[in-house]
Amino acid sequence: MRIFAGMLIAGSFLLRAQAPAADARHLNAAVSLIESRIPQLVAASRWQELETAGLELNRLCPRSDFGYHWLGVSYLRQGRTFAAVRALEESLQRRDDAGAHLLLAEAYFKLGQKKFFWEEIDAAKRMVPQEAGVYYLAGLFRYQTEEAFDEAATWFRQALAKNANHMPARCYLALCLRAQQKNEDAEALLLEGLKRSSNMDAQAVMPLQILAGLELDLNRPAEALEHSRIAARLAPKSAKVQLGLGKAALALHDLPTARTALLAATELEPESPEPFYLLSRVYAALGDQRSAEEALTSFKELREQFHGTN
Repeated sequence: MRIFAGMLIAGSFLLRAQAPAADARHLNAAVSLIESRIPQLVAASRWQELETAGLELNRLCPRSDFGYHWLGVSYLRQGRTFAAVRALEESLQRRDDAGAHLLLAEAYFKLGQKKFFWEEIDAAKRMVPQEAGVYYLAGLFRYQTEEAFDEAATWFRQALAKNANHMPARCYLALCLRAQQKNEDAEALLLEGLKRSSNMDAQAVMPLQILAGLELDLNRPAEALEHSRIAARLAPKSAKVQLGLGKAALALHDLPTARTALLAATELEPESPEPFYLLSRVYAALGDQRSAEEALTSFKELREQFHGTN
């Protein structure tokens, strides 16, 4: 879960080491150089380089929390969750910090450690009660781990009360409403969020995808196709976006668009069965029975390999 990239660049937490003046100036210059690169590494998802930076900060300032904090981030984003927990705990031993508590909560989320997760959420909420990300992560836990849509919705609403522009919280609240068959409310929530966005950028992809799905449920395929096309322009390399475009185009019987999008989805995510199944329907509608049978065979093989015969 890449949830908190924007929260991570929260400034320097360095504790300068005691040293003679000349050595201190040299040390501070080296630390400042590393520190200045960290926002760029985070923004570019260069996690191995961030790990190197964290290790170097630990060498230069072993009593500071700063190096351990960024080591924790790098390990978490590389999927090395146990190492992330150890690094973040080391960081918290040196300085009690809300960001480290929240990152540690995310690590426990991934490890399925419910008790420890809520302890870290409570610690972060006490320290930064106005931070929307705390409520968002709590809602995400309720949504993904427990499928407790009512409780998750409450957390997501609290996140939006803290920050109305928190798009992930808005999207997951819409998904909660959709699970409760409140499709019109979910649609209005997403349209409001898109209206609040000053630019159609990568942040708009998720609400556009969910919106298109809702519009298909509401039997409005033309609107679903329009929003799917916008999402595909913003994220052409996303298999899920291409799959959504293929579904919308197929619902409107735009077979050329559906074929192009679904083929792209199979290339971007060749282990996913669903695009092959839909592609078989497209080929059948186009009268290409051989391609339809090949796509259906691929679907059956992938379904059995990755998802079981059911």
